[in-house]
Amino acid sequence: MKYGALIFIIGLALVFSACGRENTVNQKTLLFEVEKGDSLSSVVEKLKDKNVIDNPNRFKILAKLMGKDKKIQTGVYEILPEEAYSEIIDKMSSGKTHSVKLTIPEGYNIFEIALALSNSGLADYNDFLMEVRKPEYLARYGIPAGQSLEGYLFPDTYFIPYKTDVSKIAEMMLHRFDEVVNAEMKKKITERGLNLHQVLTMASIIQKETGIEYEMPIVSGVYYNRIKAGWMLQADPTIIYGLMIENKYDGNIKKWHLTDEFDSPYNTYAKYGMPPGPISSVGKQAILAAIFPAQVDYFFFVASGKGDGGHIFSKTSAEHNTAVGLYKQNVKNKQNGQ
Repeated sequence: MKYGALIFIIGLALVFSACGRENTVNQKTLLFEVEKGDSLSSVVEKLKDKNVIDNPNRFKILAKLMGKDKKIQTGVYEILPEEAYSEIIDKMSSGKTHSVKLTIPEGYNIFEIALALSNSGLADYNDFLMEVRKPEYLARYGIPAGQSLEGYLFPDTYFIPYKTDVSKIAEMMLHRFDEVVNAEMKKKITERGLNLHQVLTMASIIQKETGIEYEMPIVSGVYYNRIKAGWMLQADPTIIYGLMIENKYDGNIKKWHLTDEFDSPYNTYAKYGMPPGPISSVGKQAILAAIFPAQVDYFFFVASGKGDGGHIFSKTSAEHNTAVGLYKQNVKNKQNGQ
C-alpha cells in the first residue's frame, strides 16, 4: 500500500518535471474569479481560455501534488505577471481573495461613500444607498423611520474583498462604529442627558465645520450656546446636506436657501433645534466634542481665510463682523501672494 502510493507520487513527479513551464503567461496583473461550483478542471480551463496559463496539465498535477486539488475556494483573486502556479494554487485553496483598500475620510456622507465604493468597483452606487436605508438597520440603532445609516458608518480604512455584497460592506462599517462607540462612550452620552442620535447629529455638523481637532469642542460649544439661547443653529453644512438629499446641490448655497423658501428639515436657518439626523460620517474626536463641548462664551465663528482650515471665534455680532472683514482681507492677501 505504502509502496504503491510512493510509486504513484514518483510517477506524478516525473510527469510533472517533464511538463515544462510553471509560471503564468499574462503580462499584466489581472483579476480572476472562481465561481460557486467550479472544480479544479473548470478553473484550469478558464485560466487557459483567458491566456493566464499555457500548461493546464502541469497546473492540475501540481495542485494534486500539493494536496489542494479539492480545496479551491470561490472568490476573486489577483494574478500577477508570470506568477508561479504554486502561488496561485495557494491563494485559491486558502481563500486569499483580492481586497481593495478603501479609505473613507471623516466627514464623508452616504452619497460620497457610495461614490467611493462605485469608483473602486466594489459596489453599485444606488445599491449601496438602498442598503443603508433598510428598516432593519434603523431598528437596530434606534434611528427614526425614513432615515438612513448616515453618521453610523464609521470613517476608516477598509480592505474589502472584491465582489463583497453591499450588506457585508455596511456591516464592516457598522462593526467599526460599534468598536468606537462602545458601552463606555454610550454611558458618557447617557450621563450627559443626551441620546446617541442627538450626539451623532451634532458631531456630524462639527465634523463638517472643522477638521482641526482642538477646534471641535469650541465649535460644539458655539452650537450648544445657540441652542440654549433659543437661536437657530444656522449651520451651512446642514443646508448643503438638505440640498443633496433632494439632488439639488450644485456646489453653491444661494440666499434663498437660507430662508423658509427652502423647505427642508435640514434648513437650520429657518427651523429651530437640530436637524432630524446626522449629515455625515463622524470620527471619534467629533463625537467626543459633541458629548463634551468647550465651556466658551462664543456664539459666532468664521473661517480665518488663511487657508489653514482654522476659524476665528467671536462673542458678539460686532466682533463677528470684524472677523468677517479679517477673513475677507486674509483671502485677498492670499490671492495676491502676501
